[in-house]
Amino acid sequence: MAEPTIIQQQREVVLAVKQLADQYTQEELDAENRLRLDREAADQAFAQSREAADTQLRRAYDILRTADLLVPQRGDASTMGEIVPAHPLTLFDTDLVIGLRITTAQMEARLLRIQSAMADGSSSNLITVGIIVGAVVAAGAILVMPFVAGSGNPGLSFGWFGAMVSPLVLALLVAGARATFLRPYTPDEDYGFIRQHMGYVLYMHQVLVEEARSTFDRRLNEWQERFDEGRSRIAQSFRQQLALLGPSIDKFNAAATAVGPEWSAPAWNTWMPSTRMPRAICVGELLAGIRDDRITLPALVPFPHDKPLIIKTDTHARERAIEAVQSILLRLVATVPPGDLKFTLIDPLGQGRNVAPFLAFADAGLGIGEGRSWSEPMQIEQRLSDLANLVEGAAEATAFASMLPRLDPNRANGVAEPCRVLVMLDFPTNVSGPVSRLLTPILQKGPRYGVHPILLVDTDQSMPYGFNLHEMEQIATTLAWDGRRFVWHDPDFKNCWVELDKPPRGGLAKKIIHGVQPQVLRTA
Repeated sequence: MAEPTIIQQQREVVLAVKQLADQYTQEELDAENRLRLDREAADQAFAQSREAADTQLRRAYDILRTADLLVPQRGDASTMGEIVPAHPLTLFDTDLVIGLRITTAQMEARLLRIQSAMADGSSSNLITVGIIVGAVVAAGAILVMPFVAGSGNPGLSFGWFGAMVSPLVLALLVAGARATFLRPYTPDEDYGFIRQHMGYVLYMHQVLVEEARSTFDRRLNEWQERFDEGRSRIAQSFRQQLALLGPSIDKFNAAATAVGPEWSAPAWNTWMPSTRMPRAICVGELLAGIRDDRITLPALVPFPHDKPLIIKTDTHARERAIEAVQSILLRLVATVPPGDLKFTLIDPLGQGRNVAPFLAFADAGLGIGEGRSWSEPMQIEQRLSDLANLVEGAAEATAFASMLPRLDPNRANGVAEPCRVLVMLDFPTNVSGPVSRLLTPILQKGPRYGVHPILLVDTDQSMPYGFNLHEMEQIATTLAWDGRRFVWHDPDFKNCWVELDKPPRGGLAKKIIHGVQPQVLRTA
């Protein structure tokens, strides 16, 4: 059976909005990708600057640590942790990385001199030993000289005296030279130089990191501002193009309002029972678009039609879904000609309370216990068996085709089978595997033969063995709760939000039911 014209118009409007939304999404995605690439480049530049500064800092720390090991600590020397950043005499403003490299190179040169001095320490020790030996020899000669001089040989005395004094003179000369221009090397000056320049390194490292961070933040802010401006332009362009669809949207809204006006619409003030079968019914509002930029359309579904209606929900949205079913049933009462509508009401958890207002329309022509709702497993099995037999029998009887015009607005006059609606809440409560398989032919074939299922599925429960819900969804109009809202499982409507209707407040529901009920009783 061809899809109702009003549903086709709804698809055209939603697809036009979807095309604009897809373009909007792509442009926004491109802008986000550009921002991501810019951020990655900024992250990389900052990381490179930080790594270059950290490399020189580690190098300087290694130099200072080596110097600490080579040079004995003085009592007044500060530890490595007590070195504070100090402003160098010459700050390399143009390139602090080069300044760090030059400073650490200078520190390394002083360290090399300390290491060389430590390696040459043996020659200084030899000089010191020579001075000591010369002094000892000279002292011994002076002490021995009186005994030699006392032997009566004055020449020998003076010769021995000169020979003995000469080492002392030589030792004094060497000691003087050592104390002046041959003074031995001490590493204290170079060690102090290294510690001083370590403070310079700390200062330049700190300045370099702060500048790199400042540049990084500035670039991010600039790129974020550019992204925000671009996104605003994209959103503005989307709204402008969406406004161009205004005539098409208004045309559809007018047609949809005639099919299923809102419960608050003035049209209900002059409502009269219908004389024609509907091809679509309003279940709420359809929100199409992107985030806050969405248009609101009447959500029409093809029912009663050639598809069953499945509403999937969990415990959190169960009450909302039941209210939606009640609203749908009331619309069917208001739009299906009196006497042409019969409900089969299954309410296992609510024990009939959820469908109580519609008991007057319960099917009185099938099975046992007419004019009521059903909740017990055996009762549910019996009603499904009745409907399954009806569908299978109608499928085999060619004469049943005469009932099909009943579902068309231009249906033939005369007696015909009513539009039967199976309302099954909280499925699969109280439904076993074999019983659920009775439901399969009703869902598959029922709409073609005047039986139109409305199935409220509890997704918190496991499906009975042998019942393939996914397969049934492929042939049905399916509205499902995704944890935040209801969505329509249809390729054209999958990006839309569905706000399901609630039954009207006040006396409108009673007005509709009481306005149809007398005619129902006359035709029963």
